[in-house]
Amino acid sequence: RMVLQVYLATPARRATGVEVAEPRYKLAARALKVLEAAEVSTLLPGMPGTGREARFVNEDFKSMNISDATAIYMASLFFPKEVMGLLAEKLSRLRDGTRIATLVKFPFDVYGARRLPKDSPLQALRLRQTLPNLTMSWGPGNPVYVYEVDRAEAFAPPFDFARVAVPELVEEVYRRAIGSGGSRSQLEVPELSDALLRAVQSLQLGSGEEVCEIGTSSGWLPMRIAFDTGA
Repeated sequence: RMVLQVYLATPARRATGVEVAEPRYKLAARALKVLEAAEVSTLLPGMPGTGREARFVNEDFKSMNISDATAIYMASLFFPKEVMGLLAEKLSRLRDGTRIATLVKFPFDVYGARRLPKDSPLQALRLRQTLPNLTMSWGPGNPVYVYEVDRAEAFAPPFDFARVAVPELVEEVYRRAIGSGGSRSQLEVPELSDALLRAVQSLQLGSGEEVCEIGTSSGWLPMRIAFDTGA
């Protein structure tokens, strides 16, 4: 159902379903033939009916070539830990920017802080988002975890706090405080905060002056004032 929903309701060029159990694969293939017989290829207005593809493969995901995938959904609720570990190894080799949605976390992210050596290739799988309590066909309340392959972030050179300009320093502080893939734009409108900073800087604050921001949204503005002025 997920594959056909993506095919019908999104502009994705190709939607592929991989199923190792033959009865489920055959059922999915029959459903696709029903759509093809009805000549239904999209539910989106104005979307071309050609140049797109939906298909099902009766194969083990672990042995399949998925190097061209840009987004992956894993119905992994009952996948054994060993299978999730093998999938993590395979998925970590995909191109940067590939997104992966899974119903359970990878084993190294379960039970608290990530348990991986810093130089492990699996570090390329960055946990970007947790979508809590989503309603599923089997019932409500199941989370979905969204990962992204990002080697540039995973294996970035050490950040030299002593040698960077103030803006880069503060942005890095907030990126680390918010977590993987985060930025202060998740908490406030950067353009507004930047305008407020320029307004405060125009006051030419001197040594010994005290500044109070009422209604602090993330603390970014007071931190910049502390670095940029003599207050």
